Amino acid sequence: MLRATDFALCMRKGVHVGADNLVLHQQLDPELSTPLVGFIVPKKFVKKATARHLVKRRMRHLMRERLHVLPAGSRTVLYARGSVETLSFQALASQLDNTLRRARMKLSTPHRSQQ
Repeated sequence: MLRATDFALCMRKGVHVGADNLVLHQQLDPELSTPLVGFIVPKKFVKKATARHLVKRRMRHLMRERLHVLPAGSRTVLYARGSVETLSFQALASQLDNTLRRARMKLSTPHRSQQ
């Protein structure tokens, strides 16, 4: 996901699930055929650019392994927060798996509107 409009749409209209160091926003769009994934690592939480890029690379690698779990036609934004740069790879993977599971449960509830 590259366009600001995709990020904004997902973060405004989708469900969000938080963990200690990650927030996952997810929105379903019937017009999409494949899932789109975007990453946000703000300077507020990770000061150095090299550390921000390292966090993004880790999140990208973890999401690549989990693309089959994402619903078809979904937009997903991973927002890093807190001391995410000090997390081990396994701890980040654990938080990601937890947020993906909780987002899937939220999206499957019938009272959620995803327009």
